[in-house]
Amino acid sequence: MSSALVTGNFGLYAARHTLMKTTTSNGPGTPFFLYSLQLQLSASNGTSMDGTVRVYAPSGSQPLPDGTVAYIHGKVHIAPEVGGAMLEPIYFFPYPGDPEDDAYEAGIPDMVGTTFTGLGTVVQSGSRNFVL
Repeated sequence: MSSALVTGNFGLYAARHTLMKTTTSNGPGTPFFLYSLQLQLSASNGTSMDGTVRVYAPSGSQPLPDGTVAYIHGKVHIAPEVGGAMLEPIYFFPYPGDPEDDAYEAGIPDMVGTTFTGLGTVVQSGSRNFVL
């Protein structure tokens, strides 16, 4: 279970197909596409973090083309062992159109930036400021 959520528009690229098995599964596993993305952490200095988003892939589905922008609201796990951030979408809406088309970005709503929501307990006394 994740105690952090992320919401925003993300550019997707480098789709990979994979099967994920659960501990109770006897079959080949559930099909997913894994897309690479970048999380922009600071608008002022351009700091970013690599990430991966896991999207269910029904039988016969094709991956989205590189450069497709998707609105994602989902659970996020950030840890060194996953190589950055792993997103598990609650809502996943790819914007239609051809990402290669010059007019593609005109149909994507402007968003100020990525929104992170975290749940937790502050255990250190003193300053409650932190830098992402």
